[in-house]
Order: sequence, then structure tokens, then C-alpha cells
Amino acid sequence: MQRFKWVILLFASILCIAVLGWFLIDRGPQQQGQVVHRVGEQLDALAAQVPVEEFEKQSISWSGDLTGWLVSHLELSKEEEAKLALDVHQKLLKKNKVEQTPDDVQPVIDQLVKHIPKKLRPLSGTFLVSVFDSPQAEAFTSGAGYLYVTNSWLAQLGKPDDRAASLAFLIAHEMGHVCRHHARQGYEMLLLSESRDFGMLGKLGGQRFQSAYEKMVRKVGEIVHFAYDDRQDTQADLFAIHLCRNAGWDLEKCLDGLRIQVLESQPEWKKDARDGELSFSKLPDSLPPETISHLRRLAALRVELDGTFPGDAFGLYRYNKELAELKQTNGEELTDAQEIIVVVHGMESGLSGFLPLMKELATEDTQTVFLGYQYPNDASLARSAIRLHHEIERVCPKTANLKFICHSAGGLVTRYYSEIMGGRAEKVVFLGTPHSGSDLVNLRAILELKQVLSGLSLDVPKTLEDAIVDGDGQISFDLEPDSLFLRYLNQQQAPGDRYAIFRGRAISESKAAPLQMGFNTALKIGKLGLLPLKFSATGKRALARLEKVQIPNEITAGDLAVTLESANLPGAAKITTINCDHSALVSNSEVIQQTQDYLSERNR
Repeated sequence: MQRFKWVILLFASILCIAVLGWFLIDRGPQQQGQVVHRVGEQLDALAAQVPVEEFEKQSISWSGDLTGWLVSHLELSKEEEAKLALDVHQKLLKKNKVEQTPDDVQPVIDQLVKHIPKKLRPLSGTFLVSVFDSPQAEAFTSGAGYLYVTNSWLAQLGKPDDRAASLAFLIAHEMGHVCRHHARQGYEMLLLSESRDFGMLGKLGGQRFQSAYEKMVRKVGEIVHFAYDDRQDTQADLFAIHLCRNAGWDLEKCLDGLRIQVLESQPEWKKDARDGELSFSKLPDSLPPETISHLRRLAALRVELDGTFPGDAFGLYRYNKELAELKQTNGEELTDAQEIIVVVHGMESGLSGFLPLMKELATEDTQTVFLGYQYPNDASLARSAIRLHHEIERVCPKTANLKFICHSAGGLVTRYYSEIMGGRAEKVVFLGTPHSGSDLVNLRAILELKQVLSGLSLDVPKTLEDAIVDGDGQISFDLEPDSLFLRYLNQQQAPGDRYAIFRGRAISESKAAPLQMGFNTALKIGKLGLLPLKFSATGKRALARLEKVQIPNEITAGDLAVTLESANLPGAAKITTINCDHSALVSNSEVIQQTQDYLSERNR
């Protein structure tokens, strides 16, 4: 009996020691998911106190002459980037101790790669991750699909079964720097700075280039590192969150990756988080740049997922028939409206272009209420669609009979609202909507070339030309053919029986061929003035870029911004081709009349 008591006493002592140890040890990375979950909303609230830059505009060209155009559009090939990145990769492997990659990392990478469009993938078609043994927690890329993380960085994210979403987002961020060509741009700057014939590039040798080079390119011995600015980090973050969405990860859990980095940069906050909540609600006056950077990135992603915008200019406006003008619906709720028609503008435009259409449709005897949705011209289309959903629920919570008239990218905003978010849309009329995307990169290059190349004649309306040249921000990436946005939107069959499509053709087939011939002649004349460049490595690459330039189908077989094919949507109830350009579709009398007829049909 005495021996049995000793056994019980010994067991109780061991149990007490184990319980005491559980509370005393630093549980840190093993329970990061739970720690971050407890203070996630507080971290988001702190991040909201950091100003988010929207990056609405960006200068397109370095200079206004042909040489400047060439270099501003000069891009290394995937092969060139792969060769340069391989050299850096081999040097990094020699310098660092490489550890075995944990079993949970490669499946995450494989899942992400499956959802990256092939045109954005590196030359190898995939990404290779190397894990370095280092006390410094970091993740970076040398471009061309080479990714690097340290074991300390992985440890911060917690146990393998707790970190999948966080790991996916942070890895996808580095992939974004590759897929958005940020690393490639770094190599371009490196080569230009080392080129002996750099003086031939004229204005590009000035202080502007030197300043950009010093901010982006870092050389430690023979190893090249790239530093990315806020714009590039935002682009990489949006790429990452959209890729994770497409790949099926919980986006709130993805944001935990950034929240963990915030806590790791602030040990006191991390200690508070383990206790259950932060001890303050206002952001301290003085914070290290690393913490500010993480919070700014978190804030930018929070507004992306919440569909919020700064200021009060964006949202729903109501059309006043008597005054023929739009007024914002601040606090207004339409509870007795029998029918509501919402118009949604396109990229780099506004609601004013719809005024002739609304004036024509809003006759005295109709009880229909007309609303206009104003959204930023450069934000992501998904973010604008989320805001549209919030606005519809605020202003029209009980109206079932909602119809939409959408121009250009506004149609994609409406489709995301209706098809992805389950928004109410009885009928939708699309005016020049690029359902399969628009080649804005080549369009922009052509229109900029038109400005500097004498003899190149393209009859493009100035309003449309300005919109395409100035258009910047996430919307440009969303509109690219086979973009992450369009892949997600077009992953299932659209309810085409509710849709009517009007698409424009600006140039007849008979005029398209002469236009192409005139363009080729203008290019030949331009090349004659650039012959001295052919004796330099940089010049050869620049001339090779010029050789690849051609008029996009958007101009020869479309409305100057969207091709006839892209404006189509299989299964649509009505498809009509109009002889006019992209910007004129909204005010075209034939379009207005047929839109009125379609929306008034009750049996469709």
C-alpha cells in the first residue's frame, strides 16, 4: 500500500511539472496561428491608421523621343533573365548552407503554380525554393523562378499543419515579384548601368535613372539583390492575394502571414498577443520602418478584401430627371422603387458619358430609378465589385428588379458582383466589355510610339488614347488576357441568357490592310535613324524590340480598345456589332434604342 502511495505521488509530481512547464515555456512559433487569430482584428485596426497610397498614376516613358521609347519598353527575354538569375543562384548556394526543404513547402508551391497563367511563369515553368540555414528571417527571389527562404523565417510561421495559408501568401508575394517582372527590371537596370555604350541612350543617362538604379539594385560582392519600392510591393501583394484566392486558400488566414511579420518586428506586441490582446489601440508615434512597411501592406490588402476606398467620391449616384444630373445617394435607401437601372462606367472614364443615355431612357412616364456607380479608375476590378455589392445592399436592399448597363471594364465589375458574389442582376447590357481581356500593354506601346514616330498615322480618339496611355494600377493587370481576375471570373459558365452585348468595330476590314502597310512603312523610316545603335549590345536588344511591334487586333478588328472576339460572351441572349469606336458606344443612338428595347422586354 505504501509503495502504491509513492507511485501516485510520483505521477502527480510529474504531472505538475509538465503543467507548469507548459505555462512557462515560450510556445512561440508552435502556436502562431492561435496567437495571431486572437489579435488579428486589432492588428488590422492599427494598420488602418497607416495611410495607403493608391498609386493612381505612373509616368510611362523615360523620355519623349524614339530612343526613350525603346528603352522604356526594353525588356529582357525570359532566356536572358534565366541566365543572369542562374549565375546569382549558384553564387548564393556557395555562400549559404542549404537545408532540406520541409515536406509542407513544395505542395504549397505546386498548388500556386497550377493557377499561374503560363505566360507569367518563368522559363522553367515552375519555381524552385532553397532553404538557407540562417538566424535572419527573410524570404527573397533572384528572379526567373528562384525563391529563397531561411529556416528562421519558416519557424516564425509555426508548425507545418498551422502555416499553409500564411506560407502560400508570403511565397506568392515573392512569385509576384517574378511574374510582375520586378526582378527582370532590376537586371535590365544592372545591364544598362554596366553598358559601355550607355551614353548613346541620351536622356536616360541622367539623374532620374541613377536614382532609380540606386534604390533598386544592391550588389554585395558579386551577388545581386533587388530592393522593391512600395508600388512594386503592392503589386506583388495583390498578385499574391488574387493567386491564393484562385488556388482556394482562406484569404483571412493568408493575411496572418503579414500579421505574424508585424508581431515579429515588435517583440512587445508579440508578448501582448500571447496574453490575449494588445494593450493599446492607437498606433505609437514612433515605429521602425520595417513595422510601418508591414502595416502599410496589411492595410492595402484589408481595403482590397473589404472593398473600401478613400474619400467620399465613390459609390452610387441617383439620376435627377428634371435637372438631368447625378447626385450622390448619401444615406438614401430606395425601398419603394419598382425597377432600378444601374449604369457602370469603364476604365479611365466616369458617369458623365452616360447622361445622354439616361436622359433618353428616363422618360416622364417611366417610374424607373436610374443610378450610376462611380469607382476608381485604377483599382482592382474585384475590389470595385465588392464595393458595388455593399452599395446595392445599402441603397436597394429590397428591390428585386435590378438591371445594369455597363461600359468596358464596368461590365467585368458587374459580372463579378453578380456571378461571384451572388448579386441581384435581372438583365445586363454590356457595351464593349472585354470579357476575355484587352491587350493594353501593346496598345499603350503603339499609342506612345505614335506620339514619337513621325509618319505613323492612327485615327484614335484623343479621349480613348489618353485613357489607354494613362491607365495604370491593378486594373491594367486585371484586363490582361488570361489574367488572374479573368481566370477566376470565367471559371464557370456565365448566365448568358440575361446578357445583351454591343460591340464596336472602328475600322472596316477594307481599311485594316492599308493601315497595317502604312504602319510598317513608318517603322522602316524610324529604324533608319537608329542604325548606329546596332553596333552595341543594348542597341541590338532595343532594335529587336522594335521589330516585334505590330498593330494589335484591338485596332484592326475591334473598337480600338477591345476586339470583337473579346467583347463576345458565349450564350448571350443578344449580340450586336456597331460601326463605332469604344468610347462612342455609350452615346451611339442605335445602341441606346436597342438597349431600351431589350430592357423593356418582360419575357426574357
